[in-house]
Amino acid sequence: MNAKEQFAFTLKRLREAAGLTQRELASETGISLSAIIAYENKQREPNSRNMAILERFFQVSGDVLRGSAALTHEAMESDERHSMITSLSHDILSLTKTESDHTQHQVEQILTQLLKILHMEDEAMIDVLLDMVDTNIQTLYHGLERITKTQK
Repeated sequence: MNAKEQFAFTLKRLREAAGLTQRELASETGISLSAIIAYENKQREPNSRNMAILERFFQVSGDVLRGSAALTHEAMESDERHSMITSLSHDILSLTKTESDHTQHQVEQILTQLLKILHMEDEAMIDVLLDMVDTNIQTLYHGLERITKTQK
């Protein structure tokens, strides 16, 4: 595999592991959608500015993006975590297919925010925010249980 092919493969793998579409990656990074598509279709490689943006966004080195170095253990753990969250997100979205469009949209927004939390660089902040999410979910769950009991 040449450098352009390796970069395209690695970028697509990282993007998909993060649960992002090409459009979402473009929006999150500020890199144009046409550039993201060209990178993944092996039509061109990023300039130094866009390479630096992608390195920061995915928290990997340029060598990793170009395929000349393996993903670090932390990046692989992050990759696995994103894959698990992406899979779970798809499962949750499939459960909401019978719900209203409004409900489906709300669930999508919640999942998008969770993915943003997981993209943060500060692991301590990720833990704090995920604890807050967990606490709020538990509070919501208990509130729904009370409402359900009073409606019976």
